[in-house]
Amino acid sequence: KGSGLTLRTADFILNGKIHSLGIRKYDYRNITTNARFASQLFNGFIKIEDPNLQFSAQGSVDLREGINTVRMKAQLDTAFLQNLKLTSHDIFVRSNLDINIKGLHVDSLVGTTHIQNFQIRHNDRWLSLDDIRLAAERTQSERRMKLETSLVDAEVEGNYLISEISKDMQVLVKEIMLNIRNDKDAIEEYYSRKNHTPRSYQATFNVDVKDIDPIMSLVKVGGPPTRDSR
Repeated sequence: KGSGLTLRTADFILNGKIHSLGIRKYDYRNITTNARFASQLFNGFIKIEDPNLQFSAQGSVDLREGINTVRMKAQLDTAFLQNLKLTSHDIFVRSNLDINIKGLHVDSLVGTTHIQNFQIRHNDRWLSLDDIRLAAERTQSERRMKLETSLVDAEVEGNYLISEISKDMQVLVKEIMLNIRNDKDAIEEYYSRKNHTPRSYQATFNVDVKDIDPIMSLVKVGGPPTRDSR
């Protein structure tokens, strides 16, 4: 039920079942929905019972100008990301999510995300986290982000952009892992090709590493995962 016949003007309630929906070269199957759809708006319930994606969510995604909010409670039972053509690596993910954020671009995001019963498998190695909490605050000149998990707590405060600091953190983690593995040939090859020049900003980091072994196991540093780390 609704009105509008174009992507811009359509505004309707869809209560039914979609047997197949192709997105980026993958056909998602068995989608049940009872929700309002409009340009940059979703509000209601959706459930996907695909062999590679078992997902259900209740809430709203409103990206209309001046609103830009996501309020969603979701349950991700199964996600085989490689089969969904979302990654080239063999990755499986499962978790429950409670999202309450505002902002259209990553650098304008504020709000909270609560993830429970998180599990990820990468190349037959597992990492499990019972509880993950992420909070983001922003003023005109400063930003503060806080991450709390059973393995690591971290807080970053300063005049940085999330997009910039995310790139720099990926570079930093890669360089730390190279040095931990201590492969001289790989280190020399990496630095001979490195051409990333970070933008200038100021940020204060506070990191409390409680248990690094499960993370090292997931990325294949150290011995095989123990039963407890699964």
